[in-house]
This record gives sequence, structure tokens and C-alpha cells, in this order.
Amino acid sequence: MEVYHQSAVNVSPVYEDGNIAVFDKPYGIDVPDFTKAVNASFPTARAVHRLDRNTRGLIVYALTDETENALIEGFRKRTFRKFYVAEVKGVPNPKAARISAYLQKDAQNSHVSVNRGGRGLPIETAYRVIEERGATSLVEVELITGRTHQIRAHLAFIGHPVVGDGKYGDNKFNHALHANVQRLQAQRMVFAFPASSPLYYLDGKEIALPPAFGSDGNGRSEGSDKGDGSDGSDRDE
Repeated sequence: MEVYHQSAVNVSPVYEDGNIAVFDKPYGIDVPDFTKAVNASFPTARAVHRLDRNTRGLIVYALTDETENALIEGFRKRTFRKFYVAEVKGVPNPKAARISAYLQKDAQNSHVSVNRGGRGLPIETAYRVIEERGATSLVEVELITGRTHQIRAHLAFIGHPVVGDGKYGDNKFNHALHANVQRLQAQRMVFAFPASSPLYYLDGKEIALPPAFGSDGNGRSEGSDKGDGSDGSDRDE
């Protein structure tokens, strides 16, 4: 497992305008520890949503009280669109779908289970295949609902677990690929604000990162992934 020190964490914002700041959180660090590093440069920054320790990608911070409330409201009402990129086992069929199920949470063991029998909370996930890679494929996933570990558990439930996921994935398959870090990235976000919001100027704005697992192999690091693929946290994707 990689251990991150605050001085080693890149806290250069992907976007910043005095009201909000968006960062690319790396693997292996939870949001509270990443926030400590952010606060060294942005003392007033407060995270307004969650991201698993071993999921990399976009995380949004409020820089003022007024914008904190506006951002929290947007995440609470799910008016923002959040897209993830994942490398998964196999190729989903159909290659694009919006799937529904139910999710039960075991908080004591930081684990969830997915079923179609109505047990737990309803979940909905949309995906589309971006690229087929033989034994794996690259998919874009949009969270319609946003439950704990939803993406990883839901994809595993339909037979296509995230590569490198040590909790919901196929550990024998992961070992064969030398994949010890889950290949899941919070890659793109689209804001939506009403005209009355102090952040209305961001309405419709898209913030995106280059896909971490692109065709050039960037971020795939076959044979050199680090970490154990476990969560170390109980946070949403």
C-alpha cells in the first residue's frame, strides 16, 4: 500500500476561481488526508462530496461559506452529472445500458451487496463501452444514484468487476494482470445551478480529466500497480 505524505501530494487545482476549487485526488489517500494537503495552499477549502480512498479523480472544494451551501445542495439533489472511467473484466453486453438493482450496506464490514429482489436501497447506473481490449474493456459510467461503493458493486453484480478491485472484483483475474490498484477514475463532472445561485456562472460547465486508462496505456501500469486494491474507507465512489 502506498503511503502519501502531504508534501508529496500534488495539490495544483484542475480548476479554481476564488469560489470553488477542483482537484485530481490520487489513489491511496482518503479525502480527510487529501484535504489537509489542500489546506496548506487553500486554507478555507472544504470538500463537499466523497470519493473512495482508492478511486482517483475529481473532487470539489468550496472556498467560501456561500458557495459551500450551493455545492452541497447540488450534490444532495444530484443536479450535477458525474462520470467515471473504469477498466473492467470482459465486455458488457449490451455495450450501453442503464441498469437498476438494490443495494444493501453492511457498515460494520464496510461492504455492500447488490440484488434484484427489492432488499435495501434502489440504485441506478448507466454505462457505455468505450474500448474493447480482449480480456478487459474500458467503460464510461454515470452515477444516477450515488450509494456507497455503487459502481464497483453494481458492475461486479453484472459480471464485469473493476480491474484491480480487491473487495468486489475477481482476485485471480487481478493477479494475472498484476493489477493491485482499482482502475476507476472520477473523470468528468458537469455542473448545474439555478439562476438564483451564486454559482450560476458555472451552470453547464464541464470539468474533465484525461482518462487515466487510455489507449496509450497511461495509468494502466501493467505489472507495476501498487497497493492492495482494498478500500480503507467507506465512501461513495
